[in-house]
Amino acid sequence: MKKSAPSLEDLFAVMSAASYAQADARVPIPEDPQLEDMPTRLGIALNVLLNDLSVRTQTAEQMAERLRILAEAAHEFSATTQDPARLLSTVARRLAESLKDQCVVRLVSEDGLALVPVAVYGADDDADRLLREVYSDPMPLDRYPIARRVHESGEPFVAKKFDLDNVRASTTPKFFEWARRIGLHSLLMIPLRTRDASFGQLLLTRYRPESPSFDDQDLNLASALADHAAIAIANSRSYVAERHARATAEKAKDDLQASEARYRLMFDNSPLPKWLYDLETLRFLAVNDAALRGYGYSREEFLAMTIKDIRATEEVPVSPESVRDADIAPKSGTAGRAAKSCW
Repeated sequence: MKKSAPSLEDLFAVMSAASYAQADARVPIPEDPQLEDMPTRLGIALNVLLNDLSVRTQTAEQMAERLRILAEAAHEFSATTQDPARLLSTVARRLAESLKDQCVVRLVSEDGLALVPVAVYGADDDADRLLREVYSDPMPLDRYPIARRVHESGEPFVAKKFDLDNVRASTTPKFFEWARRIGLHSLLMIPLRTRDASFGQLLLTRYRPESPSFDDQDLNLASALADHAAIAIANSRSYVAERHARATAEKAKDDLQASEARYRLMFDNSPLPKWLYDLETLRFLAVNDAALRGYGYSREEFLAMTIKDIRATEEVPVSPESVRDADIAPKSGTAGRAAKSCW
């Protein structure tokens, strides 16, 4: 039945519905509208306005949802920065849950020649198991041109409609069989970068029939999440490096203290007279019990004297350099030394 031209009552009814948030309410317009009819012209204008408002509302809702996802991800990434393994697992899970269906986190090896899988997250237990099997080995960059291009250029790669047959010759049999088995149909590869340098990649794949192909909105969201993940991973690496440096410094300090304690024990318990003195002032800094017994001075008396008080004049060094050059640093023995007179 052919639609008739809208009436003013139709316009008022649609405006009333729109005021109650019925976003799909529209003025019925015939296929062959009579533009000279005022209600028809007003109805067309109202429909255009409502369509524009609907698009704007949908865009605002999508933006709000994206901001929520980014805020929650950034918070969760930050909370796990001090636990690198947990952080990487969190990144894989967050990306997979936000963008569907699966995510693999790969970091560049220390020699810079391969991508090493460090975390995976599948949509279910079976998918997760298969994903871990196929991504269990490092991926040499020189054998995978797409991954190498993403790594070197810092630009993402999107295969909205993934054609498995086209990549069969450039991939491994294990990957091909896995992709065929699960029905992989869309793929997204995002670089992880800091300071204009790539240090890893996020690989997102969709295989479920109900999952649509990746689109530009997915790419934008994935790139934003990758930026947050890259910052968190870089901070985590800095934290680990700082913690390692601190632990190394503390160990070196402990080793030094232990070494000093051992040498102090050897010094104190030596049966031969031993002392330490300042190369500039020649004043004694420490003496052992054997020196106290051999020379007859108390420790306080010894520490108030200089090497001049117990050595012959010709044996006293005239400068620090003469001590080093003549190799007459503190030695033990009593021959030719001046002992305290005892009456």
